[in-house]
Amino acid sequence: MLLPTYPTPASMLRRLASTSHARRAADARVYWSHALDEGARFELGDPEVEDALAAARVLLLSCRERRGSDWLPIGGPFHYRDVWLRDGARLIAALSVAGHTKEARAMTAGFMRFQWPQGAFMSQRGQPDGTGEALWTFEQALLRPSPSESLARYVDAADKAWRWYEWQRDFGRKSGWPFGVMLPYADPRDGELTVAQMVGTDAWALAAYRATARLLRAAHRDSEAAAVERSRARYVADFESALEHTKSRDVPPSWQGVGRDWGNLAVGWPCAALPADHPRLLALARRAWSEAGQVGLVTYGHRDSLHGYVGADLGTWALLAGHRAEADSVLEALLHWRNASGAAAEMFSRARDFGRNLPPHPTSAAALIALTRNALLFDDGDTLALTLGARERWWRGATIRRAPTRFGLVDLRFRREGDAATWSWTPVAVWTSLTLPPGTILASPPPAPLVRRSDTVVLAPPRTGEARVAVRALGRR
Repeated sequence: MLLPTYPTPASMLRRLASTSHARRAADARVYWSHALDEGARFELGDPEVEDALAAARVLLLSCRERRGSDWLPIGGPFHYRDVWLRDGARLIAALSVAGHTKEARAMTAGFMRFQWPQGAFMSQRGQPDGTGEALWTFEQALLRPSPSESLARYVDAADKAWRWYEWQRDFGRKSGWPFGVMLPYADPRDGELTVAQMVGTDAWALAAYRATARLLRAAHRDSEAAAVERSRARYVADFESALEHTKSRDVPPSWQGVGRDWGNLAVGWPCAALPADHPRLLALARRAWSEAGQVGLVTYGHRDSLHGYVGADLGTWALLAGHRAEADSVLEALLHWRNASGAAAEMFSRARDFGRNLPPHPTSAAALIALTRNALLFDDGDTLALTLGARERWWRGATIRRAPTRFGLVDLRFRREGDAATWSWTPVAVWTSLTLPPGTILASPPPAPLVRRSDTVVLAPPRTGEARVAVRALGRR
C-alpha cells in the first residue's frame, strides 16, 4: 500500500508503486544512515541512548516541509501540520546541537516570514512568546559552531524585535498597572489555558534579550549589544520584583496566578531568567514533580496524565543547579515513555493511552536530544561544561565527535580508569569545567594547570585539551 503525504497524481502513484517495499526500505536505510553521518556522533557505549538519539534525529529531520521556497518545522507528522514557533524553536535548536547545522539554519530562515512590521514574531494567535523563541532560535542555530555568513538580516530582525519589547514595556510602565512592566495579556488557547499575563512570555523575552546581545556582538555591533545588555539587567530586576508581588512561593504560570504550568517551567533553562540556584526554581521543580508523583515527566491537567516534553527543561535546570540525580531521572523518563516512532506522544495516560493525540511529537524528541547533549557538553554560559550529567555507564569510555558549540566544533573523549578520571577534548578559547563521574569526589588536589572548583568539578584553562584527576568514591577515605 502506498500512502502519499501530499496530493499526488495517479500516474506518479503508479510509478512509485512499481518499486517493491524491500527496495524502498533499503533505500530509506541508506538515506538515513547518510543523513545521520552528517551530524555529530555520540558513541556512549549505551545502545539504548544511542538508538534513542538516532531515532529522535530522524524524526526531527522528517518534521519539516517547504512553504514556497522556505523550509519550516511542523508540529508533527500525523496532526499539527502547522508551524508553532514554540515547537519549531526546540526542533531547530536540537538539530543545531546535534550537528545538523545546514537543516537548522534553513528552517531558521523560514522563521523570518513570521515577523510583523512592528517587530514581533507570531505564528499562532495569542502566543506572543513566539518573539522570544524566534530570537533564541536565531542565536542557537546561527552562532554554532561559528557565526553564519548571512547573520546581518537576523541581527537586524532581532534588534527590531528588541525595540518592540522595549516599546511594550515602556507603554506598560506608564499604565500604572500592578504588573505593567511585564508583557501584555494573552489568550494562547494552549499551554497555560487561561487569559492572563504569562510569566513564560516575559521569560522568553529575557532569553530574546540575551540572544539579541550575542547576535549583535557576533556582528561586531558592540555598543548596541551593550545597550541591550543594560536593558536586560533592568528587565531581570523587574522580573524578580514582579515575582515578589505574586502570591506564589515558586514561579507561577501567570502574573495573576492562574493557569497551568507551561512557559514558567522554562524560566531556569533555556530562558535563564533566574539563576539556576534561585530558590524559586527549586520550589517550582519540587512542586511540579510532587504533583506528578515522581521526578521525571510532569502532569498536565489531571494526575493520571503525563506530558511528553513540557517539564523536560527541568532536567537541564537540575544539571546546572547541581541536582544530578534528578536530571538523570528526567532523562530516564524521556527514554522510558518514548516509542518506536522516535519520541513520546504530546500527552498520554500512565497506561500509555494517547487518545487522538497521536505520537510522535517532535518537541519530545528535541527534549531528549537537548538533555542528553547538555549532560555531555553544555555551552550556554561563559565556559564549556563537560560531563555535567554523564551517566556511570558512559564513563566506561565515551566519544563524541563534531559536536557544535558556541566555541567551535568539539570532539570529546572521557573515561574512568580505576581511581582516575580522564578527559580529552578539542581546546577552546574559554575555561572548561569538568564534572567528575557520578558518586565520586577528588581524591587529591588536581595537577596544574587544573583548578579545583569543588569536590566534584575541576576547571581547565583556555586552550587546554587534556585532563586527568585522581578520584575516590564518595564517603570512602
